[in-house]
Amino acid sequence: MEFMYPHVPPAVFSMEVKDSDIFITLEGKGSQRVIFTGVPLTAEEENHLEAFRQYVKEAKKTFPEWVDDKDRLVLRFLQGNNFNYEKTLKSLEEHIEWRINNLLIKCKHCSYAVSYTHLTLPTICSV
Repeated sequence: MEFMYPHVPPAVFSMEVKDSDIFITLEGKGSQRVIFTGVPLTAEEENHLEAFRQYVKEAKKTFPEWVDDKDRLVLRFLQGNNFNYEKTLKSLEEHIEWRINNLLIKCKHCSYAVSYTHLTLPTICSV
């Protein structure tokens, strides 16, 4: 099933991303990633992701599968918290709790519930 984005011009989906589009330069703060999906990560970002996953494991925490996904939610939170693992973990836990409490879809036919992600609802119940 293809999802339509009625408010997004079709040209956006055929845009070729250049390296200069992926990061912006912030005055006095270096650069910041603005495109996360469909482009390669830097070695530094890969290292931070792996180190954060290890930090989470050592903290004996687990996240739903959608947290560490192709849209790089974890990297977004790492960047937003200046790569501070403790703050990132706390922010992610708060985000997950908020999503579960506010964006949970419950099937009226069974007891299954799924977090609403990316504007599409996966098929869960065959009823």
